[in-house]
Amino acid sequence: MRILHFILVLAFVSGTAHAQQTAYQALRTLAEQKDRTYLQRVIEIRGDQGVPQPLVWKITIDDPSARGGVREFEMSGGRILSERAPVRILGGSGPRYVVSLKNLNLDSDGVFRIVNAVAKKEYVGFDSANYLLRADDSSGTSVWNVNLVDYTGTMVGTIAVAGASGTVVHTANMTRRNAANPNTFSGTMTEPADGGFAGRAGRTLNKAGESVRKGTLRTYDTVKGWFGGSTSQSGQNPAQSSTD
Repeated sequence: MRILHFILVLAFVSGTAHAQQTAYQALRTLAEQKDRTYLQRVIEIRGDQGVPQPLVWKITIDDPSARGGVREFEMSGGRILSERAPVRILGGSGPRYVVSLKNLNLDSDGVFRIVNAVAKKEYVGFDSANYLLRADDSSGTSVWNVNLVDYTGTMVGTIAVAGASGTVVHTANMTRRNAANPNTFSGTMTEPADGGFAGRAGRTLNKAGESVRKGTLRTYDTVKGWFGGSTSQSGQNPAQSSTD
């Protein structure tokens, strides 16, 4: 059963990596295909089941003309999948909740690098990540909140990362994976390799899926240039500027 699970994970990661986009790329698609001014009204960016990036990003826009005051777009593979105007969203809406993208220096692939490093250090093995970018209620600064999830769907940790600096703001509920039996958990760990993305399967994924990882694990991608207008004039995409 464990071997079958690993094979499914490897096949899924290899087969869907080409469709994965970062949050920045989804935002750029929305601006180009819909309305560039939406970038000034983003309330939240959400993506679930990222391995390491989600297949679908949900971008919520502040829109006073819409019922409930917001408009939601689902993005995947460089296109808009859906658009709707929900009655309400969790976390509130309005100008005070808008994320300042000009001060956002960390794309979702950079966030993954950070949370994966924290998970390895804490010996927390995870198989997917749920991303949420919102403005902090007290400071108004952008914060990435990432929930780490194991293969059973159980959340094994939460890591908050500042969108401007990449600083880890806090961690919570970090659950170490038991080295003797990766299907159980305990407070002790003897194999550091069991921490990080895909847990034990990560050791083989690091070899067989290296090309997949190189396409998604990049250094800090400064998106401020394009959102501020300077990069768009040259046509350069900051999210594709460097690779590990």
